[in-house]
Amino acid sequence: MHRCCWSPLLACGLAVALAACGDPTSGPSPAGPAPPGAAADLVADGLARMRRGDAEGAIAALREARARRPADGAIAFYLGRLLHADTKLGEAEEAYRAAVAADPTLAEGWLRLSEILVEQGRLEEALASLESLGRIRGGGPNLDYQVGFVLSKMGRHEQAEGHLRTSLQQEPRNPNAWYVLGLNAQRQGEDEQAAGAFRSALEADPAYADAWFNLGNALARLGRPEEARQALERFAAVNEARERDAARQARLVALQRGAEMDLERGRPESAASQVEEAATLDAGAPWVHRLRGELLLQAARRDEALDSLRRAAALNPDAPEEQLALAAAFSKAGDEEAARRHRQVAQSLLAGGGGAQ
Repeated sequence: MHRCCWSPLLACGLAVALAACGDPTSGPSPAGPAPPGAAADLVADGLARMRRGDAEGAIAALREARARRPADGAIAFYLGRLLHADTKLGEAEEAYRAAVAADPTLAEGWLRLSEILVEQGRLEEALASLESLGRIRGGGPNLDYQVGFVLSKMGRHEQAEGHLRTSLQQEPRNPNAWYVLGLNAQRQGEDEQAAGAFRSALEADPAYADAWFNLGNALARLGRPEEARQALERFAAVNEARERDAARQARLVALQRGAEMDLERGRPESAASQVEEAATLDAGAPWVHRLRGELLLQAARRDEALDSLRRAAALNPDAPEEQLALAAAFSKAGDEEAARRHRQVAQSLLAGGGGAQ
């Protein structure tokens, strides 16, 4: 299966729980409507709990936030994200549908709903979801790519090719669109055309392991064994490197989770140690600088903390969750203007759907 079919919002760096939130699982919600800020705190708390591996507490916090603000599409979307990550697909689908019903312009909600439907083999419904997004938001390279991907899986190869080529006219170096174009040709027995598309994917991204593998297979069927052998050798080398990178990423995830748990539990020395190890693996990770800022805040070194948070912000993280985490951190540091700005960026990223337009 090829990578990156769907817009990559999954979680790198989620918000640290706000001390004022309390435990959202400890009892029923208070009577009467809560102010918007309380629901926002519950969202930040829920995302932080999920990042620390507390799926049950995370989902409870988001359910509580949604109960307080049932018309907020973004809250329903984040609840869907948590349910999706916890493989509660039916409930995640319901939450995504609630999100786009509340806010039909929420592109990321439509895309994630389509992703769940594809996972379940409900391709007609997935296509309908993408078409709804197109009617509401208009076309764009990412949307054309997604539609082409689904149409190809449905066996509607000619329509799929049209959408994929339209996407590539706007983003000619999108390796995923070239790769799916190659798969689409391969499914029709057009190995020469498939090989050309896989080569284009590799020109855009030489580390695209699946493209090397399928190129090798296409060349073998075309009776070009030496070229096929070379392609499959590249696949093996790239795949080995990919496995090393996956191990590195897994370590980074573990370090971030551990650091955030230690920070919450009042173990700053352990948290700092994990943050610094993470910096040796990926010094450009926005969450590394954010957590340094959180640690400095705990040590009452506000000016230095703000410097670290601004470095994190300068790295311009493209995950809405990390933008919300930055908003929570800036709020703790007393910079409400920066907090507001990062909340707005998070909302903008959700509405944009990872480049749906």
